[in-house]
Amino acid sequence: MKTGDLRALMDYFRRMKSDNPSFYYAIQVDENDKAANLFWADARSIMDYHYFCDVICFGMIYKVNDFSRPLALFLGMNHHRQMIIFGAAFLYDETVESFKWLFETFKSAMSGKQPKVILTDLSASLKEALALTWPGTIQRSCVWQIYEDTVKFLADLFSTSEELTYDFRHCVFDVEDEQEFVDTWNVIMEKHSLKENEWLSKLYEDRENWALPYTRQIFSGDIKSMLHAENFGTRVKEYMGCETDIPLFLKFFENSAEKRRQEEMQADYQANQGAPRIHLPFLWQAANLYTPITFELFRKEYELSVDCMAYGCGEFGSLSEYMITDKNKSKDQLVRFDSSDGTVACTCKKFESAGLLCCHILKVYELRNAKEIPPQYFLKRWRKDVKLVTMDEIDGFNYDSDTKSSVPGRHAILCRLFYRIAAKAAENIETSALMANQSDQLLAEVERTLQSTLADKSSSYSIKDQLTHMVQNDYLLSSSNEAQGSTGKKKCEVARRRNDLETNKRKKARKDETEAGPRGELDITPGSIQSEPRNGLNQFIPDQFMQGHYVLGHNFGLGSSHNLHDSLNQFGQASSVSALQQQPFPGNGQLTQGYPGDMHALQFVETTPQINEQNGDQGQSSIPVWDFL
Repeated sequence: MKTGDLRALMDYFRRMKSDNPSFYYAIQVDENDKAANLFWADARSIMDYHYFCDVICFGMIYKVNDFSRPLALFLGMNHHRQMIIFGAAFLYDETVESFKWLFETFKSAMSGKQPKVILTDLSASLKEALALTWPGTIQRSCVWQIYEDTVKFLADLFSTSEELTYDFRHCVFDVEDEQEFVDTWNVIMEKHSLKENEWLSKLYEDRENWALPYTRQIFSGDIKSMLHAENFGTRVKEYMGCETDIPLFLKFFENSAEKRRQEEMQADYQANQGAPRIHLPFLWQAANLYTPITFELFRKEYELSVDCMAYGCGEFGSLSEYMITDKNKSKDQLVRFDSSDGTVACTCKKFESAGLLCCHILKVYELRNAKEIPPQYFLKRWRKDVKLVTMDEIDGFNYDSDTKSSVPGRHAILCRLFYRIAAKAAENIETSALMANQSDQLLAEVERTLQSTLADKSSSYSIKDQLTHMVQNDYLLSSSNEAQGSTGKKKCEVARRRNDLETNKRKKARKDETEAGPRGELDITPGSIQSEPRNGLNQFIPDQFMQGHYVLGHNFGLGSSHNLHDSLNQFGQASSVSALQQQPFPGNGQLTQGYPGDMHALQFVETTPQINEQNGDQGQSSIPVWDFL
């Protein structure tokens, strides 16, 4: 880098980050703490990647001469078959370590989501780095980059022979059959005396990694045609020389990305103006789903199916086989059709590689008098509504129950979702005002949900946990009192004996009351139970006794001399009064009332057959909570 280049890059990164916090950039330094590798991707690029990450192309643009900057681009294709830029990087070199850092950084920027297929050049270090960092991604060499590298490396031969250029292009881009590719290649080598050429010999040995007949089972979306039509690399190279200032390149890069996004918006607008009226069922179905450019490709395949002939080869249960001949092609294709679910497959592999049904399959559907094509054969990446996705449809969105690990992930997900909404709403004043008004309502709803969640958590502790906590606090209290000396021990002993006497009196009173008075009503005076003051160590909340929810203070029969705040102070939770309001008491149990003064005991009258049989009661039992403890 020249003096001032890094400063210009950092200023650009900070400005983009301030404009949109979702902008991502990373810098790797060398052993001297100098910037070596840089990567960046804006928020729109990250959003586009999550829609079109099925296939990407990784290209190195700097291989024009020895003085150009090392620019690497992650490219993709949208539903209008337009090129989109997922990310860019300046690399120090082409070593395995540099590529490993780049791919790991790209994956981090895209929330850990790897592409399904990546197309690259023939670099051995690049392939090794991909195998180490993205083991689940299919790696193939991009046929368009193979062609460009070959033309550049053998420039003397191609510049002097137009016939060689035509023959080589035909072999690389048009031949779809393996045997035909081999025959065509051998004819070219013989015709132009290239059998001894080392570059072409290595290219032929590696043909299974790049040649179209050997890669048709892998989805590429026909991205080679888009790269050829765009020719983006040629325009970028004009800004890659060292004599060009970095700010000028960054300005060109930013304007180019914005121009492409404007073109996509215009294509979206045209696609949503309504489908043309077509009376043919297959074409009408495709016109309503596909973008216009993809529909035109589908229409061509449908027109080609008219020139095809189908011959039945036999039926095997629900499976039927047909041999399809095309007068424009020398090789026939075999189509298998399953009548049980309407699925179909062809040996030409056009749907597997390009995501579009071939003319051979359309011929079989027509022969079977099908009224419509099954929806799975209309890939969503080619449809008008590709960006109208739900949370479940977005791959990689993981809502983990672990709060610490999932909060950053959920934040990134929501940022991407709301960025998409903001990008749409910002197109005019009305939609912007609509989203501003809706945001207030949405925020209020989020606050209510959070408050409800906190309330549910506060009432979710089990009785076992609460009683254990209370006993532990009582043990700590008794231990601290024990340390005060023999006087404290005597006072505690007197209190315990007094409590035992009072407990016996209460049991006798309950027995007499059960025999004489109405069942379920107790008359206990405030002084019948000796209460000990509780200190601040006991932070027990009476919210779940006998597996029931907490109850209101007035249900305990509190008198006017002591309000609810004073009564709850016995439990060290006077501040929880508001949380205890409006909570019903569930179950068959009834809470006894009859405490005109201070609250000294809590009692439940619960229908418990086991206790009833033991106590001899007629369907109910009365258990003071302190006796229960």
